[in-house]
This record gives sequence, C-alpha cells and structure tokens, in this order.
Amino acid sequence: MEALSPNQKRLCTQLIDGLEHLIRVYRLLLDNIRNEKDLLIKADLDILSENNRAKEVILLKLRTFENARMKVAKDLATSLGADANQPRLLDLATRLPLIEGDQLRNQHSVLDLLIKRLNEINKENEQLAHAALKNVSGAIGAIRDSMAGKPVYEKKGNLSKAAAAGKIVRCEA
Repeated sequence: MEALSPNQKRLCTQLIDGLEHLIRVYRLLLDNIRNEKDLLIKADLDILSENNRAKEVILLKLRTFENARMKVAKDLATSLGADANQPRLLDLATRLPLIEGDQLRNQHSVLDLLIKRLNEINKENEQLAHAALKNVSGAIGAIRDSMAGKPVYEKKGNLSKAAAAGKIVRCEA
C-alpha cells in the first residue's frame, strides 16, 4: 500500500477524530437512554421530561457530528478512488495503510456495538412506555366506570300522591 498524500492524511485524521467524537456522543446517548429506562419505571414525569430535553440536545449533536463525518468521508473516498456517493468505513479502511485502516475498523466496531445496544434499550423503553400507557388507560377506564351513574340508584320511580282528604275505612271504638 502506498503512503498517503498530505491531503489524504489530513482527511483520514479528521475522519478518525470525528468518529471519536461520535463515539463519545453515542455513549452519552446510551447513558441517557439507560437513565430513561429507570425513570419510566419510577414514573417521575418531571425528571423524565428533563431527561427527554437532554436527549434532544444529544441527538442534535449527533446529527451535527454525523453530517461533518459524512462530508469528510466523501472527501476521503474521492481522494482514495472509492465510492464517494456512499462511502463505507470498512471500504475506506481497506484502501488505507494498516494503522489508519485498523483505527477505522476498530471505530466502526465500537459504533456498531453502541448502536445495537442503543436500539435494544430503546425498544425495551418503548415497551415499558406502552405498558405504562396501557395501565393508565385501564385505570382511567375503571375510574370512569365507577363514577358513572348506576341504574340501581337512578331516580326513576315515583311515589303516588295520596289524596289530601283521606277516608276512614274502619273505625273501632
């Protein structure tokens, strides 16, 4: 494998650094989602809401880093003669010298594991949220049913009004 040009070396370094940032942010997201699972179990809505706001900030950071990574990956793919439309880390790694290629493969493995774990925990959280909503809906239905008027207690019957002047039927002295 031939040595990298200064531009390729710079792009490779930018890509590796960008991937390190992505890994750090994905780990933050993993911690956030694990915390979310605990909060769903505790049903603390205020802290859960705060956790969701923090998750939105993390997701925004991820999008920013991912866009920057894609730009650098496309530039590196172009300079290496790889597919610039859909640059793949593992494809780029095979076109790089051993040390840089190994770094990309390692970072790819770490990202792959992090994303798999994030998806697993997120699916568990989704199931917890659906179960909680089902329980709340059932409880609301039970309360509504208990508060509804019962036919036994409804005022349907009327007492007949007795005449004002009554007759004595039997008189004993």
